[in-house]
Amino acid sequence: METTHRMKSKIGENEFEAEGDRQWVDKKWEEFKAIVAHTPKALSAERRGDPAANALAASLLHSKIPKVILDRVFRQGDPLSLMDTPKTDNAEADALLVLIYGHTEMVGQPEVTAAALAKSASKTGVDVYRIGRTLAAKEQYIRSSGVKKGTRYSLNNRGIVEAERLIKSMVE
Repeated sequence: METTHRMKSKIGENEFEAEGDRQWVDKKWEEFKAIVAHTPKALSAERRGDPAANALAASLLHSKIPKVILDRVFRQGDPLSLMDTPKTDNAEADALLVLIYGHTEMVGQPEVTAAALAKSASKTGVDVYRIGRTLAAKEQYIRSSGVKKGTRYSLNNRGIVEAERLIKSMVE
């Protein structure tokens, strides 16, 4: 006899209800959360500091990479740093990309200031004089806003995939 999985939830004005096998319900739940996270109301509520929206955003930020692996790559503390740098042709830019990912996943900051990123890079041992110039090589993966030390960096979808690929290569 096949077990039916049923789930019902409400996030703000958005309601979710599904019934079926567990894999299908889980897949639909993830799709629902992604849609809700990108609605203008959810995004503006998150910026206002709405706890429900922040909880949703935090749940959406959970990576596909298990925490055990993230703990092998990142050294938690103030500031967050890498245990080792990526072994690539552009190690400095790749390290910054992974650090942005780490701030999102490990610290819970979807956007990282240039000052915080510079501290993390310095503690890691990555010598970066200008964060913006170094990240210019990876501009297709990054979103930025602000100016000077107030510049904030985050990863777009392609950037998340690239950072996860780099992390996997770092632990192999």
